[in-house]
Amino acid sequence: MKILYIITKSNWGGAQRYVYDLATHFSREDGYEVAVALGGDGALRQKLEEKGVRVIQIQALERDIKITNDIRAFFALLNLLREETPDIVHLNSSKSGFLGALACFLYKRQETRDKRQEIVFTVHGWAFNEKRPWWQRVVLALLQWKTVLLSDRTIVVSHTLKAQVWWWPFVQGKLAVIHNGVPELSFFPRDAAITHFPNIRHTTYDIQIVTIAELHKNKGLDAAIEALSLMLDKNVTYTIIGEGEEREKLEMLIKWYELGDRIFLAGHMSEAYKYLKAFDLFLLPSRTEALSYTLLEAGRGCRPRSPHHAPGAPDAAQCGRDQNPFHAAASMQRPGIHTQSCGLCSPCAPVLSGGCHHST
Repeated sequence: MKILYIITKSNWGGAQRYVYDLATHFSREDGYEVAVALGGDGALRQKLEEKGVRVIQIQALERDIKITNDIRAFFALLNLLREETPDIVHLNSSKSGFLGALACFLYKRQETRDKRQEIVFTVHGWAFNEKRPWWQRVVLALLQWKTVLLSDRTIVVSHTLKAQVWWWPFVQGKLAVIHNGVPELSFFPRDAAITHFPNIRHTTYDIQIVTIAELHKNKGLDAAIEALSLMLDKNVTYTIIGEGEEREKLEMLIKWYELGDRIFLAGHMSEAYKYLKAFDLFLLPSRTEALSYTLLEAGRGCRPRSPHHAPGAPDAAQCGRDQNPFHAAASMQRPGIHTQSCGLCSPCAPVLSGGCHHST
């Protein structure tokens, strides 16, 4: 059976990890032929190639909307389908989801022998949940509705994501909730983990907070930094592990608030979860989130708390014990941010650490 995974970006994030886990799970010995088509030349490509997974780079495929590049990416995907003739096409992310579903639809119309080809679309987060002008959100919702219609099956990684769209016309029976999962994890002991963070190893501050995330506006890292600027009387540091396009902006924000001795950008770290025990608190400040791998990992390694209504946060605990109560978490405060929210605090940690296992 030939499986083709398609994803827009090749940096390392939740959607990329999802594709990596699935693509490396199926082997030729079990009768599967797997290929991954992606845009860019990031960490996902390197990790897949190290595992012997065939990678196909689509030069024009990128996250930002550029009509010329998007048209080129569409025809590149259409040609790829003709060359690969996959039995299953598994689409990931909004851009590759719509372009890939449309290409599959036209391909199946043209190639009668492949009408049995299955199209699967995984929603790692609805694009219309992002902070955008209202008209862009409407357009994105229409495009994602069309993607679901063109797909044979759509996977959503949290119940909240499904609840947002269950009423869309003609999607009943197409949506399935399948949570992300993590395997059993091993962590460095605190004394060993903290040696990798010299900025906090010798600090006089008592509480160390950490976020593991791509440096992207959706992750709300700027809000967390601004919040910390209002808490100078608190004895805390904040370490952000990850890389991304927002690094320069975040560096400027840290400098603007004169927080260089409290907030540290640690950059990308492979298997960053291993270092969680160096910290006292894991913070998930995302503006929009589906079901974060880092939140599941934090549930096994430290005490998690989420200051926002991230859609996947309730699923993170409920995937372990459906009836476990949530507690309102009073988190970092700044004007305009709702901080008394459905958060994850210490009573939920046993649920996360005991109930969320790797799913394939």
